[in-house]
Formats: sequence, structure tokens, C-alpha cells
Amino acid sequence: MKLAGQNLGPNEVDVILPRGEDNQIVFKCRAVLDFKEFDSLCPAPKPPVMRTPGKDPEPDLKNKSFVKQMAEYGERRMNWIFLKAVEATDGLVWDTVDMEDPKTWGNYVKEMETVGLSQIEQSRILGGVLEANCLDDRKIEEARKRFLAGRRALVEPSESLPEDEQPSTPSGEPVNA
Repeated sequence: MKLAGQNLGPNEVDVILPRGEDNQIVFKCRAVLDFKEFDSLCPAPKPPVMRTPGKDPEPDLKNKSFVKQMAEYGERRMNWIFLKAVEATDGLVWDTVDMEDPKTWGNYVKEMETVGLSQIEQSRILGGVLEANCLDDRKIEEARKRFLAGRRALVEPSESLPEDEQPSTPSGEPVNA
């Protein structure tokens, strides 16, 4: 698919962390478009079924074990999204994260601490991941304003063009129709 002759691709956000005068660390965060890999490695937990006499079986969504499993599932999903988003960063290699093992996905936090990224820097990277993967009201409003300004410029007459016919030429002679 193309839109206005352009190929579309995933949203990308560069997170630039300054380090000294001439040095910087750049993380590229790319929107995650496909969750099939996640779903195959980490299927969603299923709630146990409650059976009550005289009623149809129904899922027990308040079961403590299920609630705990869902919390772990949600955390793993966020970890996976973070890791997949920053995969776009050139040269990024994790030491203790194995993308095939969901139990290791949370290790990225400790690794970022170990290499010297501060909490604020880690938060900036996470912010880049969220920005690449989310739309917020501010972004939508800015895009709408840019779009409408462009449309207005096409509709409104240009200030550089005269509004009426010019009655005479700069030499004073009448305009020849």
C-alpha cells in the first residue's frame, strides 16, 4: 500500500542521550507492528472456570492465581515491546536477554543500569518506545493543525498576488486586455 505515492513504514523515534561535549548515545525506537512472535512465546493465561450449581460455568477473573499470572503476562508484554522497539538500534546487543525465553526479557533493566544509564536516561528511552508505539492527543492535535494550515494555504488567496485587475502598467499605460 502507498499513500500519496509514499511507502508507509513503522514510526521511528530517535532518543539521543548526550555524553560529554563530543559524545552521544543514540537509541532508535521503532513501532512494533506484529505480535505473533510474542503470542507464540507467551500465550495469554486462561482463567479457571467456576462451576456453580444451577448456573452455567463462567471464568473466575478474580482468582488470585489468575490475577498474578495476568500481572506477569502484562509485564512480559511490556518488556517484549520495549525489546522489540529498541531492536532498531544499530549495534545493540543484550548479554542476558534471550528473545526466545520470556523469563529473561526483564533483564534489560539491570543491563541498562550496569552499563551506566541513569534512571532518567532509562526513562527517556522508555519514553521513546512509547512515543514510537502510541498516539497521544498532543501529536494528533499538532498533525491536525499542520494539515489544516496546508489546506487553508491552498484555499486562501496569496498575499503576493493582486486581488483585482491592475488598471495600468507600471509605465502608466492602460492594461491591454
